[in-house]
Amino acid sequence: MQVTTMADSNVPQASCKDRVAVTAVALGTKGAYLILTMHCLVGTGCGFDDERIYPDGKGPDLAAVEAKSDLGVEGGPDSTGCGPCSEGMHCSHGVCIPLGMVGVPAGRFVMGCQEDECPQADSRASSSSWIPKQESELPFYAIDAREATIAGHKQCMNAGFCEMPYMPCMVASMHCAAYYFDALGQEYPALGLKYTEAVSYCEMRGKRLCTDAEWEKAARGTDGRRYPWGDAPEPDCEWAIMADLGADGCWGPYETGRILWAASPYGMLDALGNVAEWVSSPVVDNGPAEFRVVRGGSYGTKAESLSVSTRAWRHAAVQELDVGVRCCWSPGN
Repeated sequence: MQVTTMADSNVPQASCKDRVAVTAVALGTKGAYLILTMHCLVGTGCGFDDERIYPDGKGPDLAAVEAKSDLGVEGGPDSTGCGPCSEGMHCSHGVCIPLGMVGVPAGRFVMGCQEDECPQADSRASSSSWIPKQESELPFYAIDAREATIAGHKQCMNAGFCEMPYMPCMVASMHCAAYYFDALGQEYPALGLKYTEAVSYCEMRGKRLCTDAEWEKAARGTDGRRYPWGDAPEPDCEWAIMADLGADGCWGPYETGRILWAASPYGMLDALGNVAEWVSSPVVDNGPAEFRVVRGGSYGTKAESLSVSTRAWRHAAVQELDVGVRCCWSPGN
């Protein structure tokens, strides 16, 4: 699986750049996104032909993009030591794993945060709860490089495992429900998923929900870093699809896997922002089943609430516009 970016997607792009540029001059960047969103609503929308509209005219670090462009791809990094893998699998750290996933080696890592370094509570969540800083150990497993997409969720619906989620065309998301039925939106993250829907999606694909610990190790590696890309810089719209309200905002969600240079040490993309992701762990041991943990924050989370230790919970039976899923897999799944 080649990780999709806007540069190599099949999204129609004709005249988008000119349309955005003219509108941005007249209305500012937010106005440009609003106008393009309205084009989506009436069926004449178009994809963006740059990684992001940068107010200062600067683009992403293309060298970093190129260096991480083979994540989760057969023949990519760590692709030796397995022998031949069966169809639909590729080699990672000596283990054949499903295409589209990245392997996380067995071993210990630092999880959680000290009270004085924990991120602020996420105002969009039902509540937030940080895990005290501690060492944890996990066996080998694999995690989806990207968040579940609309295209993948539609496959689950067609197979009878999943239902159409709550996905109205609302100002809260700035993207329209038509993307569920339009080729323009198939690489956007599936969102509005209840906890049970996330479980069904992963099971349909022969996978499972990640645990709290699995999600965090995949996002931060073993060096105790604060963000997937390191301890700096702090998150902004170049590094995560988030609520960057101090500038022009990121106006997400966006296509999954766009920000390749913000990948974690193992190749996990969009670990922070875009959509929050259900995990299987309870809020606390033996805690109430009606609440479940989401990780990573979303397009509505501010910078001060984003880090690899960001952890909150939502009501398991409630469909929310900024909650999706990413799956895990273990040998013998």
